[in-house]
Amino acid sequence: MESRHKQNKTGGALTGRRLLNTLIQTGFKLQVYGSSDWNITPLQGRYRDQDALLLKQLLDWMRSEGEQAENINANALQQWYQTRMQQIETGELGMIVHQLDLLGIKDA
Repeated sequence: MESRHKQNKTGGALTGRRLLNTLIQTGFKLQVYGSSDWNITPLQGRYRDQDALLLKQLLDWMRSEGEQAENINANALQQWYQTRMQQIETGELGMIVHQLDLLGIKDA
């Protein structure tokens, strides 16, 4: 994530922390913020609601990004993807994501 660059922009593991400081330094007033964590894990080998579908979509996006990367071995990526899909089918794969939602207003 840290080495991916598109149009001189990059994401990365510290994007949220950087965004908060950038908003404040560029004249935004922070109105509200909060944690928006996801816990997409099976309970006793079963997913709730459409959690398995969400995991599959996230894996598809990750695979697509990996296919565009120059330094990722295509065979290793495909094996990784197949293993994760198999883990979803057997109710073994989970994902916990920590997010921070921010709302700022620019001073006029």
